[in-house]
Amino acid sequence: METIGEIIPFAKEILNQKPSRGMLKIYMFGTTLAMLGLVGGLMETVCQQFAEDDVADVHTPLVDATHLMVTRRRSSANRLHAS
Repeated sequence: METIGEIIPFAKEILNQKPSRGMLKIYMFGTTLAMLGLVGGLMETVCQQFAEDDVADVHTPLVDATHLMVTRRRSSANRLHAS
């Protein structure tokens, strides 16, 4: 479905074909999931504007230079294969 205008003709076509009860349940389930995804996306878009303000307030602590000097490399003598 590329546009919203195609949904109504599609629904009329499906109903004219007399689908089985199971097929209607599948279509309704898919439609429900699509609508929930749409609402979730809209809510995320709206709430994202407020979340950006909070992210600016959070400060990450700086790593001490002494901590960087403590880290060591792995010994190459333990490797049994060439890379």
